[in-house]
Amino acid sequence: KKSEYQVLFGFMLFLALFVGLSDMLGGYDRYIYAELFDDVSDTITRHQSFEGIAIFNQYPKETGYDWYNVAVGYITENRYFFIFITTIIIYVLLFLSIKEYCSNYPFAIILFLGLWFFFTFTYLRQVMGATIAWLSIKYIVDKKLWKFLLVMFIAYKFHNSALIFLPMYFLPKK
Repeated sequence: KKSEYQVLFGFMLFLALFVGLSDMLGGYDRYIYAELFDDVSDTITRHQSFEGIAIFNQYPKETGYDWYNVAVGYITENRYFFIFITTIIIYVLLFLSIKEYCSNYPFAIILFLGLWFFFTFTYLRQVMGATIAWLSIKYIVDKKLWKFLLVMFIAYKFHNSALIFLPMYFLPKK
């Protein structure tokens, strides 16, 4: 089983590097996110208040994503590093989920490549929200409502569409 984890890890690392180091694959959304990040990092560099900056106006209900930008802005000012860091986080979380909840890694990867891979190029907020929501499966299985709700709240704060996953807790284990 350890060699399967290693193959899965290597493949996910390859995909993460491919996506994180690519430029403008999949659409213009990446540049919109990068432009908003630039505004955040410029605000940090100038030691200005975050009040009124574009990202907080653009996504007023998704403050998890907004403050994530601020946190990364303290690490780097570079939009490409922002995209890279975000991609690495997404793929680490995806790796952990696939490793934990899938018994057939090749099939899981085929599904991932067919259904979700493209979105990791463009829809950063949505993918972050969905990836975080996916981490809540453990608490569905263990029937730990409050931990499930906490993870779902964090996912919701990255993208409000994560709420679509909320009813999963109430479905039977089967």
